Amino acid sequence: MAGDVKVKHPAKFSPSILDVIRDTLSTRQIPEDALILDPFSGVGRCHDLGWPGTVGVELEMPWCRVQQGPVVRGDSSRLPFRAQTFDAAVTSPTYGNRFADKHRALDGSVRRSYTHDLRASQGEDYTLHPNNTGGMKWGREYWRLHGAVYDEVWRVLVDGGLFVVNVSDFIARKKVVRVVDWHRRALMARGFEVVDEVRVDTPRLRHGANRDARVDGEVVIVCGKDPFG
Repeated sequence: MAGDVKVKHPAKFSPSILDVIRDTLSTRQIPEDALILDPFSGVGRCHDLGWPGTVGVELEMPWCRVQQGPVVRGDSSRLPFRAQTFDAAVTSPTYGNRFADKHRALDGSVRRSYTHDLRASQGEDYTLHPNNTGGMKWGREYWRLHGAVYDEVWRVLVDGGLFVVNVSDFIARKKVVRVVDWHRRALMARGFEVVDEVRVDTPRLRHGANRDARVDGEVVIVCGKDPFG
């Protein structure tokens, strides 16, 4: 594949989500010299927040290469950091929706997914790492991997550290899949205290069977690490 083909990502932080995260970090008085982790860093939009101590972790090498800041290629269910290393963490996990699709469209239309976006620049044989939740539909394996990552984020955050998570519900078979509720419960089960939630209007893609039925915007969950949780 030609080296000048742009490496795309279907679900990077939108400008409005970045603004909310930036405001949250400022309001919660995260210092300028803080270390801030993004365990699902994708193309590294965390480095656009304005804190010099952002560190991304990403499984896919093409996305690692385009990050404009420190990045570790690795699996966030087994983070390579000591306990209580980071002052804060910010991330947008996958949602288990159509972005996990791998098949080619029968009608010849262009699909947006983690696999399709990487194949556009890396070739049709490119496959996601088996632990990349971007290739997982909503279900047990998705839940297991995200739970393991949240366990690791808890471990590497300092006591009293901040964790900001951007998630969204989606619609499948004309029913709302309650992704936000699941992530909220998963965070609380690990001892995180939800201190705020912000709803953000964001653009939604309009293709597929549910193109006329989209949830309204996304949610930013703000958590604190309660060492006694």
